[in-house]
Amino acid sequence: MSRKMKFGMMASSIAGQTMQLVGSEDAVSAFQRFYEDEHTGDVLSAFDAVCEGLDLHPGRFPDFFPALKSRLADKLSYRYKELWKVLEKRAKRSCYGGNKQCQELRVLVVGAG
Repeated sequence: MSRKMKFGMMASSIAGQTMQLVGSEDAVSAFQRFYEDEHTGDVLSAFDAVCEGLDLHPGRFPDFFPALKSRLADKLSYRYKELWKVLEKRAKRSCYGGNKQCQELRVLVVGAG
């Protein structure tokens, strides 16, 4: 299934790769908004923009998080890289049961402290 990209172009080999590279720059600014925004609607909008800019589809944490991190980690300033450490540390907590709890349930929790 092909996904429609910005400017009405369809993602395909060279065109899709070029659009993804251009999109990743948009994803960086969207990630900065995601990090800095305080209102739930703005955070969710920024998260959607990050995913769209990187052509990523949210899914299970063990599948989605490493892909998100690998596509953004080298493009972000040190300030934003601290978030990766916090998320990785929290993901290792025993209360998450190795990311197997509710694995059939699709949920995004934003700002849960």
